[in-house]
Amino acid sequence: MPRWLTKRGKAGIWHYRFNAGGRDFSGSTEATDLPTAKLVLEEARRQAILMGIGQGKAPSLGEAIDGWTETRGRLVSTWHLTAAGKARTSLGKLVKLPLDRITTSEVQGWMADYLADHSPASTNLVLRYLKLWTRWALAEGLIRVMPFKVSPIKVQERQRPVADLTLLDKVCESATNPQIRAALALCMTCGLREAELLQARWEWLQDGALVIQGRTKSKLIRVIPLAEVARVALLQMLAAQQLGPAQLPRLGLMFPGRKGKPHSQGWLRQALKRSEVKGLGMHRLRATFATLHLRAKTPLKEVQEMMGHAKPTTTLLYQETNLEDKKKRQRDLWA
Repeated sequence: MPRWLTKRGKAGIWHYRFNAGGRDFSGSTEATDLPTAKLVLEEARRQAILMGIGQGKAPSLGEAIDGWTETRGRLVSTWHLTAAGKARTSLGKLVKLPLDRITTSEVQGWMADYLADHSPASTNLVLRYLKLWTRWALAEGLIRVMPFKVSPIKVQERQRPVADLTLLDKVCESATNPQIRAALALCMTCGLREAELLQARWEWLQDGALVIQGRTKSKLIRVIPLAEVARVALLQMLAAQQLGPAQLPRLGLMFPGRKGKPHSQGWLRQALKRSEVKGLGMHRLRATFATLHLRAKTPLKEVQEMMGHAKPTTTLLYQETNLEDKKKRQRDLWA
């Protein structure tokens, strides 16, 4: 949905113009600064859509996606927004349809076409975003009822990879950046999210533990005892960088990028590709942390706290199993 803001008059008042539901709207924002003008424009757009609903008209899916992006979308991660953008493109002609015309048959027809060139897992991901946007529109009062009811395609769950400490040697053989081994060791042995790893600071090290607060997804304070392998890797990193005596600093980023700023997301992706573990990514290292602890009989409550999860059921989703372990349990139980 096109939207425009233009400055007019000597006072520099911003005026808006946009189209919603096939109708053109325009007016003055009464504001001279652009941020306030944008807020007025979006509120006018939202009211125009609601007015259209009152006349029996629903916004298009594209308009709903715009609304979600400009409100709820501001609170989600960059990865989430990127995936949402790809999902929007994948929905094709559905984006232009009014929400109340996206019926079950329309969605099923799209799924049948999309499956011709894409996997069931990819189709389910786009479907989840379609449901997310439609439910957001329902909660905002942009539509009265959920217009479709479609279940995801049943997909056999694949064995997801779990790494071990030999990974550090495998991915670091050809690495030139001394930060890589230390970063992977810290991530694997502390269960860090990628965003937490990129923002990790020396101040977080307190009394032999990593204390994360105010930067986590769940906003919970996490205290994670620092594993010896991670401590040694950090010291080796400092030695390789020729940063003086072999002791850990007290301030600043652990893994600064250019100009002292944090690395961008995906920084370690290429390093992980060099491993022999297929499908291994940063989030798999976090799952490795949970899986190895639970296999070692660490109490679930302790793993939950170190992972920073509000519920233990969330932690259990990270636990991986394999056929060899199941065979061993069967032998031990029935021997």
